[in-house]
Amino acid sequence: MEEKLNKTLSNLYNEVENQDNFLVDLRSGKGLNLEKYNNFLNLVRSLEVEYKGKTQVPKKLCLALFGVPDSMYGDSTFYNGQELEKILEKKMEIEDAILSIFL
Repeated sequence: MEEKLNKTLSNLYNEVENQDNFLVDLRSGKGLNLEKYNNFLNLVRSLEVEYKGKTQVPKKLCLALFGVPDSMYGDSTFYNGQELEKILEKKMEIEDAILSIFL
């Protein structure tokens, strides 16, 4: 179980640091890549199962996750119409998934 958790954490950290992630696509005006977004969301949700109800979470995990919704919101200013609505909807979805790890 510990090995699976470490692999999931490693995958999440790599995804956040990856220069080809959904946040980079948003920032560069390519829109929200749902495949990349959903991969990231699935990693977050798998960590929710691991950390739900625990009193301690790795600091690196907190640092990796808490900026994601704010980045999505900031990058959404480049968009309008349906794309903007989709980005803001997904921002709330990822924010809920992240908060559920810590609450």
